[in-house]
Amino acid sequence: MKNNIIKSLPWIALISGLSAILIFVLSIFFYNHKNTENTENRLKSQNLLNGFQNLNASDISGDLFKSRLNDLLKNPEISTVWFISNNGTFIYANGFLAASTPLNRNVSELATSETKEIVHSISDNLSEEQKLLLLSASAIQREGEHNDIVNHLLVPIKNNNSGLAGFIGLSYNIENKDNVWGKSILIIGILFFFSFIIYWISLPVWVYFDSRQKEEKYVLWTLFVLIGNLPAYIAYLLIRK
Repeated sequence: MKNNIIKSLPWIALISGLSAILIFVLSIFFYNHKNTENTENRLKSQNLLNGFQNLNASDISGDLFKSRLNDLLKNPEISTVWFISNNGTFIYANGFLAASTPLNRNVSELATSETKEIVHSISDNLSEEQKLLLLSASAIQREGEHNDIVNHLLVPIKNNNSGLAGFIGLSYNIENKDNVWGKSILIIGILFFFSFIIYWISLPVWVYFDSRQKEEKYVLWTLFVLIGNLPAYIAYLLIRK
């Protein structure tokens, strides 16, 4: 029984190695789907922003407005909320990504250099509001590190006189609420880990028993194959013959 298991170790290594490659390919497929935007979250976030239309100028400076912005974060889909004044200054930031947004700074300072160049190159064809919109969108996305798990919305807020009151920006989670893709990737990661470990260990274990049977330097050969794996295993087979 023991001998049969030892003889089958190279086959176990082959099967587990191929399994690890297949699982790795599957992980790429699942990761790409993980980053597919959740349209339900986007629609809900857009509807929440629509509730801020047609504000009075006095509403924006009051505590009620700030309370309404805070209430947006009670929705599990929303991770960050920003409010940018009509002159492009950040006056409110709260939530997951808020720490990277310094208050009382202008979007023209915080936008990426690429966006600034684009705005500058087409400035003659843009209104002031459109310029601010582009710079504001860049400013809330500039952090970038978490843009694979959140997406952004930015809408201009008009007052009752149809003048620009400012911009409200949101970052919302793009993952599905049941997190199917995230769980799938976790399971795939665990399977890949065990398949790879089985593959990596099987070859030096087989070399250990085989070289020990032949009374060769089995410890050195085992360590050699443990470190070098497949190339070292092939070298051992060539010398063994």
